[in-house]
Amino acid sequence: MSDANPKSIPLSDLRAINTLALYFAKKEARAEFKAEGVKTQYLEAWVISAQASQLLAERWEEFRKRAEECLAWSKAQRSSPVITAQFLCRS
Repeated sequence: MSDANPKSIPLSDLRAINTLALYFAKKEARAEFKAEGVKTQYLEAWVISAQASQLLAERWEEFRKRAEECLAWSKAQRSSPVITAQFLCRS
Protein backbone atom coordinates (compact mmCIF):
# COMPACT_ATOMS: atom_id res chain seq x y z
CA MET A 1 0.00 0.00 0.00
CA SER A 2 2.85 2.39 0.73
CA ASP A 3 3.90 2.57 -2.94
CA ALA A 4 0.45 3.55 -4.11
CA ASN A 5 -0.62 7.07 -4.87
CA PRO A 6 -2.55 8.37 -1.81
CA LYS A 7 -5.44 9.35 -4.08
CA SER A 8 -5.79 5.73 -5.22
CA ILE A 9 -6.19 4.39 -1.67
CA PRO A 10 -9.84 4.25 -0.58
CA LEU A 11 -10.82 6.76 2.08
CA SER A 12 -11.90 3.98 4.45
CA ASP A 13 -8.41 2.45 4.24
CA LEU A 14 -6.76 5.82 4.90
CA ARG A 15 -8.95 6.28 7.98
CA ALA A 16 -8.10 2.76 9.17
CA ILE A 17 -4.37 3.37 8.65
CA ASN A 18 -4.52 6.65 10.60
CA THR A 19 -6.52 5.04 13.41
CA LEU A 20 -4.15 2.08 13.65
CA ALA A 21 -1.06 4.29 13.51
CA LEU A 22 -2.42 6.35 16.40
CA TYR A 23 -3.27 3.14 18.29
CA PHE A 24 0.32 1.91 17.90
CA ALA A 25 1.71 5.34 18.89
CA LYS A 26 -0.41 5.34 22.08
CA LYS A 27 0.76 1.84 22.86
CA GLU A 28 4.37 2.96 22.41
CA ALA A 29 3.79 6.05 24.58
CA ARG A 30 2.44 3.86 27.39
CA ALA A 31 5.46 1.57 27.07
CA GLU A 32 7.82 4.54 27.32
CA PHE A 33 6.08 5.82 30.44
CA LYS A 34 6.24 2.36 32.00
CA ALA A 35 9.96 2.14 31.19
CA GLU A 36 10.43 5.39 33.12
CA GLY A 37 8.59 3.89 36.10
CA VAL A 38 5.41 5.92 35.66
CA LYS A 39 2.13 4.08 36.21
CA THR A 40 0.01 4.91 33.20
CA GLN A 41 -3.28 4.30 34.97
CA TYR A 42 -2.61 7.44 37.03
CA LEU A 43 -1.95 9.65 33.99
CA GLU A 44 -4.60 11.82 32.39
CA ALA A 45 -5.66 10.55 28.96
CA TRP A 46 -4.52 13.78 27.33
CA VAL A 47 -0.93 13.18 28.53
CA ILE A 48 -0.76 9.85 26.71
CA SER A 49 -2.47 11.34 23.65
CA ALA A 50 -0.03 14.25 23.56
CA GLN A 51 2.95 11.91 23.82
CA ALA A 52 1.43 9.66 21.13
CA SER A 53 0.93 12.63 18.80
CA GLN A 54 4.56 13.61 19.25
CA LEU A 55 5.74 10.05 18.58
CA LEU A 56 3.49 9.87 15.54
CA ALA A 57 4.98 13.06 14.13
CA GLU A 58 8.54 11.86 14.76
CA ARG A 59 8.15 8.27 13.57
CA TRP A 60 5.21 8.37 11.15
CA GLU A 61 6.74 5.97 8.61
CA GLU A 62 7.28 3.27 11.25
CA PHE A 63 3.73 3.49 12.58
CA ARG A 64 2.24 3.76 9.07
CA LYS A 65 4.06 0.62 7.98
CA ARG A 66 2.79 -1.33 11.00
CA ALA A 67 -0.74 -0.05 10.39
CA GLU A 68 -0.65 -1.03 6.72
CA GLU A 69 0.59 -4.52 7.61
CA CYS A 70 -2.26 -4.98 10.08
CA LEU A 71 -4.80 -3.63 7.62
CA ALA A 72 -3.54 -5.99 4.91
CA TRP A 73 -3.73 -8.92 7.31
CA SER A 74 -7.20 -7.88 8.38
CA LYS A 75 -8.43 -7.59 4.80
CA ALA A 76 -7.06 -11.04 4.12
CA GLN A 77 -9.20 -12.28 7.00
CA ARG A 78 -12.25 -10.51 5.53
CA SER A 79 -13.37 -8.84 8.72
CA SER A 80 -13.49 -5.34 10.20
CA PRO A 81 -10.02 -3.78 9.70
CA VAL A 82 -9.86 -1.62 12.79
CA ILE A 83 -11.44 -3.96 15.33
CA THR A 84 -9.53 -7.03 14.15
CA ALA A 85 -6.24 -5.17 14.05
CA GLN A 86 -6.67 -3.78 17.57
CA PHE A 87 -7.10 -7.26 19.00
CA LEU A 88 -4.84 -9.33 16.80
CA CYS A 89 -1.97 -7.09 15.65
CA ARG A 90 -0.50 -6.53 19.07
CA SER A 91 3.11 -6.29 18.00
